[in-house]
Amino acid sequence: MAFLLTWVGMATGCEVTGEAHCSVAGLDIGWAIEGLLNITWDFPLFGFFPVLWLVVVIVSLSVIHHRLRGCARPFLGILSIWFLPVAPSLLGYFYVARLAELGECQIGQQGVNDCWVFGVNMGDVFATATLVPWFAVAVVPASLVISLVYLMLTWLVQPRWSG
Repeated sequence: MAFLLTWVGMATGCEVTGEAHCSVAGLDIGWAIEGLLNITWDFPLFGFFPVLWLVVVIVSLSVIHHRLRGCARPFLGILSIWFLPVAPSLLGYFYVARLAELGECQIGQQGVNDCWVFGVNMGDVFATATLVPWFAVAVVPASLVISLVYLMLTWLVQPRWSG
């Protein structure tokens, strides 16, 4: 969605760089992008919300397990284990890198720099994006363990056909 807002802002002739606000149909593009990016960082950060992340994964696996049959079940289960915590952060990270490039900004872990994009200082949001690669340290092992447990449970619970 933030990508679409960026495209709309650029297509309507708004300046990407600088402190001039960009408003399209009453929507401040810069503030909307900042809000969407903050949601992107807040939701999958299971370091801050471990119970929420675990509940989302368990609910999705339960729905997949009870609604699907055959080989699609384990495939979609594994996909949801890896997709739910990883995709929003990873896609947001690449989007921020591109947005910083468009806004002629430097992003890095050395601190928060002023970076005006569509009239909003995105320095804090961009600084948060630099933490995403560190997520892999926690997300990848956790997803691997959950995937292995899920595959073992799926194999143990699958119906046995008698011939």
